[in-house]
Amino acid sequence: MIKRTIQKLKRHYLLLFSRLRSWGNKTSFPGFFNIPIWTVAVFIIDELKKDDIVTRSNSMAYSFFLSLFPTIIFMFTLLPYIPIDDFENVIQQAIQNIMPENAHAFLFESVDSIMSIPHGGTLSLGFLLALIFASNGFDTLLQGFEKSYAVSFKRRSFFKKRLIALGLTIFIGIMFLISGTIIIGGNKLLGLLFEQEVTEGFNRYLFAMIKWLSILILFYGIISVIYKFGPPLHRKFGLVSPGSTMATIFCLLTSVGFSYIIDQFGTQSRIYGSLGALIVMLVWMQLNCFILLAGFELNASIAVNRDLLDEPD
Repeated sequence: MIKRTIQKLKRHYLLLFSRLRSWGNKTSFPGFFNIPIWTVAVFIIDELKKDDIVTRSNSMAYSFFLSLFPTIIFMFTLLPYIPIDDFENVIQQAIQNIMPENAHAFLFESVDSIMSIPHGGTLSLGFLLALIFASNGFDTLLQGFEKSYAVSFKRRSFFKKRLIALGLTIFIGIMFLISGTIIIGGNKLLGLLFEQEVTEGFNRYLFAMIKWLSILILFYGIISVIYKFGPPLHRKFGLVSPGSTMATIFCLLTSVGFSYIIDQFGTQSRIYGSLGALIVMLVWMQLNCFILLAGFELNASIAVNRDLLDEPD
């Protein structure tokens, strides 16, 4: 009886697999250049088996994590130079949302002197260290973007890779500064509108929708720029690509889950302490680095199969 049931389930599984494969060989998504879904999926699986994507994502996360603390030093040193009211309180509130109470209390005590008096040397040191460690993370990412398929990928020199990594680091830093300024300005404008009762005829959900749309555009823009200028492709993808779309969706889902986990750690800080928050942050970075590499593999699969089809016999 059990053997017959197992055989029946096996037949159903093989039939389902056969239908799925047949559908995948006949179907292509927008942006796939008419490459069948099944061909793309098989290529990605083979590449994931050959390349140690987990190790690469761990290395990237480590470099980005090292850049976190110099960035915090640089950010708090920069505060006295920014002529925006309550900017310091906004930054502190943002950090409180992602760190347990004992950790952010220690951090704020350490940077009180830095926030009150400008220190040019600390500013320069923090910026330099943040730039070095963050660019190391992007350099590791660029190494993960290299493939041995000469039909689609070209070789780059060490100095060119470092230059691209440095450019991506500066670009993303500027993007985050701009987005932070927009968020602060939006919060102030929203508070002013509510105080003046201008928004009586508007729905509060509309502002939440605009906020999440802005975050989506920010994520998509950053990831698209990374995928456009990072991989050494002969024929570059545009800013809109299947890999950037997939990576944006999963990065946002990961960030939402990360925020929920951080909230749980905040309510249980007596048990886990600041170590728990650091572990969660490392896991979050590792997952996002893994997603970036997976999105690249999707674009690489499409690019290689596209170029093989276009290559003259």
